[in-house]
Formats: sequence, C-alpha cells, structure tokens
Amino acid sequence: MTDEVKDKNQEYYELGYKASEEGNYELAIEYYKKAIEVMPNDADSYNSIGLALSRMGQYEESIKYFDKCIELFPKHYKAYKNKAMSYMDMGLNQLATHELEKYLKSNKNDSNAYTLLGIIEFEEENYNKAIKYYTKAIKADEDLSDFELAKIYELRSNTYEYKGELEKAEKDLEQALKILPDDYNIACQYMNIKIDLGKYEGAINILDKILINNPNDAYLYNRRAFVKNKIGKVSDAVSDCTKAIELEPDNGHYYEMRGLYLNDLDRYEEAISDFDKAIMYDSKNSGAYSSRGYAKCCLRRCREAILDCNSAINLNPQDYYGYIYRSFAETDLGEYDKAIEDMNKVIELAPNDFKNYFFRADNYRLKEDFDKAIEDYTTAIKMNPKDGLAYNYRGICKVYSGRIREGLWDLNKSLSLDSFNPEAYCYRGYTKNLLFMNKKALSDVAKSIRLEPNAAMPYFVKAVAHYHLGEYDEAEENLIKSQELE
Repeated sequence: MTDEVKDKNQEYYELGYKASEEGNYELAIEYYKKAIEVMPNDADSYNSIGLALSRMGQYEESIKYFDKCIELFPKHYKAYKNKAMSYMDMGLNQLATHELEKYLKSNKNDSNAYTLLGIIEFEEENYNKAIKYYTKAIKADEDLSDFELAKIYELRSNTYEYKGELEKAEKDLEQALKILPDDYNIACQYMNIKIDLGKYEGAINILDKILINNPNDAYLYNRRAFVKNKIGKVSDAVSDCTKAIELEPDNGHYYEMRGLYLNDLDRYEEAISDFDKAIMYDSKNSGAYSSRGYAKCCLRRCREAILDCNSAINLNPQDYYGYIYRSFAETDLGEYDKAIEDMNKVIELAPNDFKNYFFRADNYRLKEDFDKAIEDYTTAIKMNPKDGLAYNYRGICKVYSGRIREGLWDLNKSLSLDSFNPEAYCYRGYTKNLLFMNKKALSDVAKSIRLEPNAAMPYFVKAVAHYHLGEYDEAEENLIKSQELE
C-alpha cells in the first residue's frame, strides 16, 4: 500500500471525523465510505460509520458496521463497546452485556464500560449488581474527569434510592456535589433525598444555595414551600408558593399547593380561590377537587363540599381524601350511615392508619351505636396507644353503655395522656356523679370550666353534683348557666 493511498484514506477519515463532530452525520458517513473505497480494510472507518448511524438512531444498521469492523480487526475493542451501546438503545440488554464483557477483557480499567453495565443491571432491576459495577467504575480509572466521576456517584445514588437505602444515596450525592458544587441536577437530587429522610433544615440550606444561582426557578420555590410547611412554617410556605406563581402564573400545581397551605392556616376562602385556579388549569385534578371540598366543609358549606368530593371520586375512584372529606361533610350534616360507608372505603384504601378507625368510631358514637364505636376506638388505640382522644371517646361510649367503671378507667387514661382536655374532665365528672362521687365530680368540672368556660355541659354536670350533695341553690344556678350556654 503506497503512502499516497494512506494519505488519501487519512484525509477522508479526518473529514468524516470533522463532519461527525459538527453533527453532520450523513456527510460524515460519505467521507468514511470514501476512506473505505481507498482502503477496503479500514476497520476504523467501519466503526466510525457505525457510530454515526447510532447517533442518527439507526441502531440495527450501525451493528452491521461494527460487526464488519470486528471481522476485519477482532481486537478492535471499541467496536464491541459501541455495538453494546447500540444494543442498549434497542433495549437488547443481554446482547449489550455480552459485547461489554468481551470489551472489558482487554480494557479492564474502562470506567465507562462498567458504568454501562451498571445502567443495564439497573434497568433489569438487579440493583446489587448495578452498585457493584458503579463501584468498579469509580475505582477503575484514576484519570476520570470530575464530571464523569460525579455522574457515576449520581447513578449509584439513584440505585441506592431504589433499594430504599436512602442514607447511602445521600452520601453518594454529597460526594458528587463536592466534585461538582454547581451542578443543578445533583443539588436537586441531594435536596430531595434530604426531604425523604426528614432532614428538612438540611434541605432548606441546599435550596437556599441553589436559589442563589437560580433566583427565577419556580420549582425551587415550590419545593422550599413544601419543606417549610413540613417544619411548621406555613406562612413562609405560602410566601414561597406565591413567588412560584409569580414566576409561572399558568402552573396549576402551584395554586393547588398554596391552597393546601392556606387550608392549614384556616384561610379557607383564599384556599378555595386557589383550588378554583388549579381546577381551571387542570379540570381532571382530583386532588384539587377533594381539597376544595375540605375547605368548604370547614366553612360548613357541606352540600357544596360533597359535590366537590363526588367530582374527585368520579375522576379517581381511589382518591382517599375524596372519601374522607366527604365523610366529614356527611358527619356535619348528621348523615352518619353515609359517613360510615365512606369511612369503610377509606379504611380499605389505608387500613394501617389509626385515624381512619377513630373517624369511623365517631360516626358510630354519634348515631349511638356504642358497641361498634368501642370496637373502632379500641382498634385505633391498639395502633396508637398514646391516642388520648380515643381513650376519651371510648370511655364516654362505655359510660353510655352502662360499663361505668370501665369508662372511668378510660377517662383517667385519657387525662394521663393529655391533661388539658376539658371534655375528658367534664365526662369524668359526669361518670363520678353516676358513682355518687359528687365532690370529686365538682373538682373535675371546675378544671373543665377553667379550660373551656363557654361549654354548657360542665355546668349541667356541676348542677347534678350540687343537687346530690343537697346544695340546691348552687344546682339551680348552674343549671340556668348551662341552659344559657346551650
């Protein structure tokens, strides 16, 4: 082969490479093919044509050229790797793995190949294998660029996250962020992991730093609002959501989130306005309907609340909040059987939440089905033994069922868990009257009145105690006070 032929081949190859770098793959292929015409055994040009075709999305055709390259030069290991990448793009992960393993036989320090194997194993949900390959990728090549190394840590972190090993995921993202401190995606992932771990102050610190370089990023303000709400800074959450809305006024999700925070602040009219906007931008947003229903229920617009919850459930028959908020409205309307039916569905959707049994018990109690109420309060207590209110209401139900001593025990337990519950003091006083412990009853209702001076029942219980003690003037005085407050 003459030098002239070699020079011509090299000239065409370099022109093809230049065109490929500029993204002009069709022109690149033409030059590579001319290089092959000049030198038919030019394995590099076949490999380069395969690369250009793969970048054009013509993966099957690219493999033919990689195969020809390997046929001409079986030790052209980059062709194995490139062929593997085409197989990956076609979703043929087993074939891709086979080619990468061939490649690694003579390129044991190629981090990129281990990274590709990690990606394949991750896609196949073999997370432990994926982590093993990402770890090899980190250790294999000391000359990795900062960008490449940080991205491998990011990939391994993502795998740990899928395994539920959030602490390990957090450490990898922390390492990645040390390498690339200004990388937006890594910083956002690190922030989200902090949120998932409940490390809210840390998440806010990260968000504050990202916002310095991205002051007009509505997503970041929305995320910070979410975290601030988690730590009880609800007014700050509303402010951040407002900023997100100013930056993206057509994003219905931000209105929905602000509405939720306004609900938490009991600013229900403003919340309804925000849910209106959220629904305007997405009429199929079941969550916005159910949350608007809750706000209306809190304003005692119960019929409207039920209509909104109906809309939520029609859009999403598994909408937990649609059922539970509809049950709240039905309870307020005295429609206890309907509320119970909705709570049955809520419990079906979330059987491990003690509050759901508590709410269903409330409806059984209000319709005076005390045995079923006691059963549900007992379930709630088993799931959350520190639920003072459940002991309180179970005690009341037991008293009304004639199980007075048991009821007294429950009321004592309720007050041991929450000594500031005026209702528990009142009903314990009521129960002590039934047991003719009238002086002790007066002590309890005095505490109840101090905590809630405008409730009618403590004065009635006080009147009964005075009556049994023969103090008739005091009894009459307290009975009148009770009637005035009703």
